[in-house]
Amino acid sequence: MGYELRREVRAHLPQGLLTPLERLLVLEIADQCWDGTRECYPGPDLLAALIDRPERTVEETLKSIARKWIELRVPLGTDKHGRVFYAHRKARTTFRVPPAATLRGRYEEIAGHPWETSPVASLPGASGRKPPGKSGAYHQPPFPNFFPHPHPRANPSTPPPCASSTRNAAT
Repeated sequence: MGYELRREVRAHLPQGLLTPLERLLVLEIADQCWDGTRECYPGPDLLAALIDRPERTVEETLKSIARKWIELRVPLGTDKHGRVFYAHRKARTTFRVPPAATLRGRYEEIAGHPWETSPVASLPGASGRKPPGKSGAYHQPPFPNFFPHPHPRANPSTPPPCASSTRNAAT
């Protein structure tokens, strides 16, 4: 699903802004989202299982993330008192990760410095580029001399071991 989206969100999170639980929930939501639409529909039970907390904690954590950083939930409408609601009995909450430009702008607003100076801006996937190794270039194995000698049957010029047996010699 969204491992590239997860890396992008991780790169745009200001350090020290969110608690570890809030950060984990944001990254799990980004991981659940599809890369093309940047949306997902995980239920509260799934999110609670992913962060190993009760469902009530998920709701409180989402509200806290919205206050501190950015709203990930898509509003479904407002009730008669003018309060925004994000889910109801027959509709799950829709989560949408904003585009990278919005995340970058919010980062610069909170952090007070350009995003490019962030230590995580150079991580793979931070700027939308593919991580190393995805370009099709040859990848050097980590232990090139691990098997210094080929297996004895790997050489096609030598006959197979059964060629010298008595059963094959009689025919």
